[in-house]
Amino acid sequence: MPLATPPLLPWAADADLFLECAEGQIFRGEPRGPVIPQASLGGEAWGRLELDRGPALPGAKRALALGAIAGAAYLVAAANRLIEDAAVYAAGRQQFGRPIGEFQAVAHPLADASMRLAAARMLTRAAACAFETDSPDSLQRRTAIARHSAHRAALDAVQTGHQVFGAVGITLEGPAFFITRRIRGLAAQLPRTTDPGDALGATHGRAR
Repeated sequence: MPLATPPLLPWAADADLFLECAEGQIFRGEPRGPVIPQASLGGEAWGRLELDRGPALPGAKRALALGAIAGAAYLVAAANRLIEDAAVYAAGRQQFGRPIGEFQAVAHPLADASMRLAAARMLTRAAACAFETDSPDSLQRRTAIARHSAHRAALDAVQTGHQVFGAVGITLEGPAFFITRRIRGLAAQLPRTTDPGDALGATHGRAR
């Protein structure tokens, strides 16, 4: 059951139920024609098709918030695994008679990536803890902020991880690509609960 905005839908080639995310709502969709299989970076069975929009489904705000929380948690966990693996690699990879992890140009980006992921993890946990208690609008802001933070931190971690691993990091059988392609794919497909800039601005406005 894919949930996305047509014409590209994840898992469309295998799905028998389609949901369209649009205008902050979720609609039941009916395929207008056959699904055209589409290769994806993460290896999922994506497809290209158009949907005839059906009725709106109730509870869209909370459903989208839950999906955003789950997606943010996945991004943070996958990126954290990548950075941990990169740190282990840097501790053992030798250049100029020293582990490359001893060089500031390697160690500092890894530390920065780890700190950004720690912040994203905290925001994601806060959103998850508020899921049962917050109002729909408040929960929407929390999840938008968590997703935005996880999105940025995870993509930064991908950049850092590939720099540390070097050429071996972009090979299909290497230590990083099986993680980074899923991060990039998920970061591209998650539906937004609201505009993160609006959510961040509203939150900062209340804090002042």
